[in-house]
Amino acid sequence: MEFNDKLLAAIGSDWQDIAPLDASWPGSPIYENFFQDAVTLLRSEFAEARLPLLKDPRNCRLVQFWSDVFCEVGYRVAYVHTHRNPFEVAESLNKRDGIPVEQALLIWLRHVLDAEASTRGASRFFTNYASQMDNWREQSVLAEKTLGVGLDRNTRQVEHQIDEFIETKLWHQKLETVDLRRLPQASQWVCDTYEILERWTGGAGTEADSHKLDAIKCDFDASINQIIPLIRALKHSHADLEANAMEAQRISEENQRLTIDLSAAHKNTATAVAQLNTAVAENRIALHQRSLELEEQLSENIKLTRLIDNLRENDLRVQKAHQDELTSLNESCTQMEQQHEQELQQVQTSMRAGFAERDAEIRGLKHDMKERFSEIANLSKIVLEVQSQKDLEIEEILSSTSWKITAPIRRIVGLFRKPH
Repeated sequence: MEFNDKLLAAIGSDWQDIAPLDASWPGSPIYENFFQDAVTLLRSEFAEARLPLLKDPRNCRLVQFWSDVFCEVGYRVAYVHTHRNPFEVAESLNKRDGIPVEQALLIWLRHVLDAEASTRGASRFFTNYASQMDNWREQSVLAEKTLGVGLDRNTRQVEHQIDEFIETKLWHQKLETVDLRRLPQASQWVCDTYEILERWTGGAGTEADSHKLDAIKCDFDASINQIIPLIRALKHSHADLEANAMEAQRISEENQRLTIDLSAAHKNTATAVAQLNTAVAENRIALHQRSLELEEQLSENIKLTRLIDNLRENDLRVQKAHQDELTSLNESCTQMEQQHEQELQQVQTSMRAGFAERDAEIRGLKHDMKERFSEIANLSKIVLEVQSQKDLEIEEILSSTSWKITAPIRRIVGLFRKPH
């Protein structure tokens, strides 16, 4: 966009200019200088992109220049003409840049006529703003078929991003085609051109309509010297009208503000007086009510004072009764403590006597056990002596001659005793 502005300025034009560009400029040094810069810019911006896209309304007037640049870089050029209702465009330019509607309509006419004429014979497709907003998928398919270009990034993710980007609520200054001829600012050239472009939507145009556009462009170019002074005068008149309208609006708003302020002041004064009278009456009523409340409160205070005195007397009597009862309880507790102390001493004396008896019994039992252990020791000694005696006797028997002689007999008897 910035590059195109510089290029148009070098040619002696700008994007608002409705006059045709100088036909000799493509052979001028300006063309050569900007051409090399454009080639460098295109290569740096798009590198080796398969499908670069250049979108700028100024391209409508620089079609041949950019076509040469793309071809120099090595691309095949295809064109997508996207037009919009001219009055919508005019309203947008008027709102954004303050351009009179009549001039804005002619700016639109110059751009679409130059773009159409410069792209004849090339691969091109026509669509419109409304179709893109209503069903961009259908327009994309038609464009691919018409131009022979495949949009390989046409994925669900890309479609979702496009759906989020395109919102019909952003379509401002919307106007139906049927309304265009009813507008006094729209010339026959504008209406006829728009109707032709609408017929071409979804396709590449027709030769018959191209002849009609040539006639319109010829008439427009031939009348440009008469139109430009009118546009300048219209622009000045429009600026004066806007200034006067703004001043009238300012005065009207100031008068309206003063009227509102005055009315509000009168209303506030009347309201304040009414509120003051109401407040005085309410204060009188409140004062009388307050007096009654104070009298009633005084009577209640007297009753409360008497009640407090009675409560104090009762409290003194209750405190004395409690003190007497506490004294009696203390005496009873002292007697009970003394009695418990005596009982405790008796129990301790009885326990000591019982412990002494138990100690004597334990000492007697220990003595008896000692004697029993002594007897057991003596008996154990006697048993050992007897056992030793028996062992000696058995040894003597085993060593005797008779025992040895009878040994075979004992073996035979043993054999007979074995179970069969």
